[in-house]
Amino acid sequence: MTTKGQSISVWSEQFPPAPQWTAKDIPDLSGKVCAVTGGYGGIGYETTKALLQHSAKVYILGRTRSKFDDCLSRLSSFTSNKPIFIPCDLASKASSKSAGKQLLSLEPTVHVLFCSAGVSWLPYNSKSDDGYEMVFHANVIGHYILLESLREALERGYDQSGNKGRVIWTGSYGMLSAPKGGIVFESLKSDAKGMVGAGLYRQPIYGQSKLAMVVLAQEVKRRYGDKILAFSLNPGNIRTDLTQHIHANEWRIASWFVSMIERYICYDVELGAITQLYAGTSKDLEDCNGVYLVPFARVSSDPGRTECTDADLGSKLWDWLEKECEM
Repeated sequence: MTTKGQSISVWSEQFPPAPQWTAKDIPDLSGKVCAVTGGYGGIGYETTKALLQHSAKVYILGRTRSKFDDCLSRLSSFTSNKPIFIPCDLASKASSKSAGKQLLSLEPTVHVLFCSAGVSWLPYNSKSDDGYEMVFHANVIGHYILLESLREALERGYDQSGNKGRVIWTGSYGMLSAPKGGIVFESLKSDAKGMVGAGLYRQPIYGQSKLAMVVLAQEVKRRYGDKILAFSLNPGNIRTDLTQHIHANEWRIASWFVSMIERYICYDVELGAITQLYAGTSKDLEDCNGVYLVPFARVSSDPGRTECTDADLGSKLWDWLEKECEM
């Protein structure tokens, strides 16, 4: 269900004012350990770059080693600091668990987890090898597994210094297209006919995955808020490859529409990283656990969907994930 303030919120998110906080305002991050999913491309790459430039130790969790190698080459023009690669396929429960285990073997303390990687608008009935709807698996299930795998490492920072660990959920205003009720749980796993999606179109499938990330930020605050800060956000209209699967012949109208949006109202990817960098590093948010952020680096009083703060939905989603992931 949408809220009364939605139209104002959406307009403000689509056409945000100039940022009052930029990557130049990031404090010194010496001694901080950050993990960035999808940190070799798009918003994730810009996040990695800024963190390294401010002396953080950065782990990139991603599927493709060649993309990481290309990322290293590009980063060398900006910083002598280098990220570390950990293989992680977010659409595989085993791979996500393995990535979390590997990171823990290297770092007993993790200060910030950026849940930045994501997929969108995949072909109809796309499902993971584990039998889940692919968008939800990559955007939500994989990140939940990483969170639970790294929870004690995130809490350890508070035990050592009194500074809470942070989990940053990169959402999207696309969550406004989530189906009624926020999440159709019947759409998340293969049915008796081997189908996923429960008949939902691409945009609601993507929307419910992004709404789920906002819900999870609230749930992390409720469950682990004594030692962990959790923030969700809309990075803004950014030119990335997230919509690459729209550009297919059977989706010519959608492809044309998205191309026009990308050309005329989208921002450079550097701006897209500002809001999650603010969430992950700014001291301004130390007493603002659970807030939703919008472009650029602003706290919003209205995410736009009442389901975002629905404690019953949060509990149901958490219980579902806990059961499915056996965490």
